Amino acid sequence: MKEKTYFLSLAAAVACSLSAQTGSWTLEDCLTHALEHNIEIQVSQNEYLSGLEETREARAALFPTLSAEILQEASYSPNAQEDRKTLGGSYGLNAEMTLFSGGRLLHKIRRQKLQNSRDSLAVAEQQIQLRVSVVEAYMQCQYLAESIALNVRTAAASADLCEQARKKFSEGTLSPTDLAQLESRYYADQYRLTLSRNSYDACLLTLQKLIEFEVGEKMQLADPVYAESEILRLLPNLQTVFENVMNTMPAIRDRKLGVETAEIDRKSARAGYWPSIGLNAGLGTTNRYDVPESFPTQLQDNFGMSAGITVSIPILTGRENRTAVSKARIELENSRLEYEEAEEACLRASEKTYQDILSAQSQYKAATDQETYARKSFGLLSECFAEKGNNVSELLLAQNDLFSASQALLQAKYQALAALYVLDIYQGR
Repeated sequence: MKEKTYFLSLAAAVACSLSAQTGSWTLEDCLTHALEHNIEIQVSQNEYLSGLEETREARAALFPTLSAEILQEASYSPNAQEDRKTLGGSYGLNAEMTLFSGGRLLHKIRRQKLQNSRDSLAVAEQQIQLRVSVVEAYMQCQYLAESIALNVRTAAASADLCEQARKKFSEGTLSPTDLAQLESRYYADQYRLTLSRNSYDACLLTLQKLIEFEVGEKMQLADPVYAESEILRLLPNLQTVFENVMNTMPAIRDRKLGVETAEIDRKSARAGYWPSIGLNAGLGTTNRYDVPESFPTQLQDNFGMSAGITVSIPILTGRENRTAVSKARIELENSRLEYEEAEEACLRASEKTYQDILSAQSQYKAATDQETYARKSFGLLSECFAEKGNNVSELLLAQNDLFSASQALLQAKYQALAALYVLDIYQGR
């Protein structure tokens, strides 16, 4: 009687706990919190912002640069016949501008824009990976939560059977062997319940770490309520899934931009064979403090201007340009291979998830029927045991079958749900 009371109280506590969790952390809440607080994603976003600054810098290279120079200088020449000591200054404005560089400046701007896009896609790819991890961890927690409830019901049923068995044993209608079998089953169920609770706690910690939940706080998940229509949701054909994945997965778009970036690098390397033309101009004046002329007069008298064009033609570069072009060509080929690899990896992952859904849905349907008949069989044998006190072995076998069927139903249910959510993420939903 004590065991039955204990498990009924435990079942009530679990039920109250689940009831209290209504409106707590849903899957969407976890995903939102994870995306907002994940440190790696925040670092990637900062790298993206840093790349935008580099793009602005690359654009600014098309415009002239202007600098001012002010020099105050004192000199002493002991061997000079006169003016051994001089004290004066020089003042100037210098401007420089690149007129032609074989297109390297424009290539750099285009490359930096592509890099900005790739940085943005890197953030999106990290977000997808994080969302998939959170979905899998959340569904595992939901599965373990329902497993706890299943173990509580199973242990309560075993406690009830033990109570009946002890009464029958005291009346002399049940053998010691049968009583020992039922008690052994009761303690095994109790141990399995403890394991399931420990597994849930460990899984919840994993989920809390993924979403950057406050350390030391206890998270409560919302009630695991899913309609059968959601579990058995119809899927689009596999070709449609492939098309959606190809159009939305950041990894594929990133590698495609990688090919374009490598092509720009190749053009930039070939620009090393071209001459570069630069324009420079300057304004300047000087003064001395040891002469009678006034400061403004000296500045006016010493004022000068200069302008010039510099043409730099590469002739012998120690194979630098040729090596750069060869390496850029190899990098372009590697980028194409990486694009093909990313494309194949995404399609294979999508296909596996698609097949996992179909498999889990078929298992769920079969497990539903199996659980229904196993429950019916256990109920009939329990009634027979309550009346006659026989068929203990068959009763235990039926209880095992019912537990296995219920466990298989839960596994298929959450495997299907997790895979469905993951496939939605892959398709950009």
